[in-house]
Amino acid sequence: CKMMSMMANLEETCRKYNEVLLLVTEHKNEQNAFTDTLQLQVNLVKSKVETLRAIMTKGRSIEF
Repeated sequence: CKMMSMMANLEETCRKYNEVLLLVTEHKNEQNAFTDTLQLQVNLVKSKVETLRAIMTKGRSIEF
């Protein structure tokens, strides 16, 4: 009887552990998606700045 109780506890612990792992994975995926989106935004801004700089300098390179 004690063995059955221990097995049930072990199963419950494993189930909870799997839930936690699932949540961690989900969070990591969301974080990766956010990072990718942020990188796209940064690249877009960089591109616009380069275009604006080229227009303002008529293609000449300037030092900052």
